[in-house]
Amino acid sequence: MPSEAQARITINKLLEEAGWRFLPDAQGRRENIICEHRVTRRPFNPAQNLGADFEHAPDGFVDYVLLNTDSRPVAVLEAKKEGIDPLTAKEQARAYAEGLGASHIFLSNGLVHYYWNLRQGNPVKVSRFLPLEQLGKAAEWQPDSARLANAAVDENYIALSQDAAWLSYSPADRTAVMVNKKIRLLRDYQIDAIRALQKAASPSQHRFLFEMATGTGKTLLSAAIAKLYLRTENATRILFLVDRLELENRPGKISTPTSPMTASAPSSTNKNGGTGCRPRSW
Repeated sequence: MPSEAQARITINKLLEEAGWRFLPDAQGRRENIICEHRVTRRPFNPAQNLGADFEHAPDGFVDYVLLNTDSRPVAVLEAKKEGIDPLTAKEQARAYAEGLGASHIFLSNGLVHYYWNLRQGNPVKVSRFLPLEQLGKAAEWQPDSARLANAAVDENYIALSQDAAWLSYSPADRTAVMVNKKIRLLRDYQIDAIRALQKAASPSQHRFLFEMATGTGKTLLSAAIAKLYLRTENATRILFLVDRLELENRPGKISTPTSPMTASAPSSTNKNGGTGCRPRSW
């Protein structure tokens, strides 16, 4: 497993891309990142070798402190190794933030990032670190139709979610894998339908209707559209409605951890004569 120090290489780059500075810039603006900031009175020996794995650094050191324009702490960032859930540092980061008087927290392992406004609810997953001027706005979901329109979609779109190594197989191996893993390839008319949606999507146009005959792959097309919206962050959750009980489990056979869907079965009569809708999540 890569060390935390390796994860920090990625984190450092992402912070700089968001406008945070480790050094003064050409415009004379001061640095606004402090690394390994001490937050306790615990004696510390500066000659101590902490090594490359910051997981074993002494308690009381914040991985990153981010400063506002007055050089006061505005956010803390806690880093973990790749492969470790950043949320495991949630309470530690909260204690550091409260001790510094900061109300914003980032949690990251270099691959997965969370933003937490202590004044508003729980951590939310983000695709990047927020610049100073956007702190407090992460929970304000803003769909981006341009990202949706520019996403590449081909016949392998769902297959790659079912098996990430799909494109690396030889033609002969693909035949066996397709059978064993029930790989689904998009048909030409399904791809055309998705591209028509991508072309038409805009901030003011977000409702679409597909009319398809029985057996033409409505569920597969729905899964591809769900993945498209989730991957481009134009949706945070997908509700999949069916009108027959036998269709209830079908989305779960296609959706994967990278493109989860939430479905609801149709209303049905229970043994007491009542009706109800049974939500299902995959």
